[in-house]
Amino acid sequence: MSLVRRPLAGDLLRFLRVAVAFARASILFLIRLAKTDSWHRDRRLSCLGECLASWLEAVGGAYLKIGQILSTRYDLFPAELLGPLRRLQDHVRPFSRRECLRILQAAIAHPLEDIFSSFDPIPIASASIAQVHRAILRVSGSLVAVKVRRPDIERAIASDTRILKRLARIFSHCPRFDRIPLFEALDEICASLAAQADFAREAENHRHFCALLDGNEGIRIPRLIDELCSRDVLVMEFLPDLTKLTDSKLEHEPHRRAVITGLRALYRMIFSAGLIHCDLHPGNILVSQEGKVVILDFGFVATMGPVERSAFAEFFLSIAVGDGATAARLVRDTALHVQRELDVYAFEQEICKLVDEASGRPAGEFLVAKFVAALFGIQRRHGIYGSPSFTLAILSLMVYEGIIRPRWPDLDFQREAIPYVLSSLKAGP
Repeated sequence: MSLVRRPLAGDLLRFLRVAVAFARASILFLIRLAKTDSWHRDRRLSCLGECLASWLEAVGGAYLKIGQILSTRYDLFPAELLGPLRRLQDHVRPFSRRECLRILQAAIAHPLEDIFSSFDPIPIASASIAQVHRAILRVSGSLVAVKVRRPDIERAIASDTRILKRLARIFSHCPRFDRIPLFEALDEICASLAAQADFAREAENHRHFCALLDGNEGIRIPRLIDELCSRDVLVMEFLPDLTKLTDSKLEHEPHRRAVITGLRALYRMIFSAGLIHCDLHPGNILVSQEGKVVILDFGFVATMGPVERSAFAEFFLSIAVGDGATAARLVRDTALHVQRELDVYAFEQEICKLVDEASGRPAGEFLVAKFVAALFGIQRRHGIYGSPSFTLAILSLMVYEGIIRPRWPDLDFQREAIPYVLSSLKAGP
């Protein structure tokens, strides 16, 4: 009985802490709003975003990671609201030096001074699951990045998952939510959160991506130091002087080459291997001094099996050639949830209209984000909850477009994909 009560008591304390932090953030928002001279919509949204970011950072756990994911969802929320949330990607308040060294020493069997000749206690990046420190290996003298998992992050995510599922059970009885598969969606989100806190899985993902992109001269992925990796710590080579792919200081031609290299790598991941990097925010895709694209952080990765991968290739091709009927059929056939009273004809007509509009535009005018927002809107109206891997693959492309579109509005996303799509279809399921 005590074993049952302990998680329940812990969950209750966790819920109270989250609720108190939310109340504090709400009061802070109202105070800031009252003090501002401008009641302009953009200013109000920015103020709300700041308070929301502070609340998520204060409570941490699953809520912080969800906030990090939401910070990329410009298809769902205004840019003014999401702007303040972007710092949750790699500028979260770090945990203490003492806690960091304790976790590191517990993970590495030998004294730290025998392993590192130098260890910088100030993190170079700090996010929802872990923070990264710079260090030098004693034996080789190599510069390395040491990624240390946040203390008790697994316990916090597990508790938050239980709380969110209880809340979903309550909301599922409300009429406005009866067409949404809350439990399925929540299971998907919670599974991805648990996976991101699993460094053994992240290391395995890291190796998969290294093997897939090995031989691509334009791509660089830091090499893991396997003997120093554990469930709480990942150690990998440190690549100095990296520049974000979004940096306007990058020269014209090298930047365009890097952008196209990154896009082709993304297509190869999705269509050749069914691997989806779901966390390609600007902090995770960079450019080295040699002009190579550097991809980091393989904690949030989804996979598509051969059948799903082939279906996604067919879906992508149907959009490129203006075949709305096929696109509609593939969305229905691969969906996780379709309402019983679906008006198939009306759904197909809306998809056909959307695809016709997209295929009739010049390459520079086709916006992935706008198309995705419209596609998801149609699905919501018809009570369709799409395939999780389809959704994540589409969002991965959308996030990448958000990174590069401001500088390269003419880049033809569809044309660049065709060789990979045709190769995937030729290989079959």
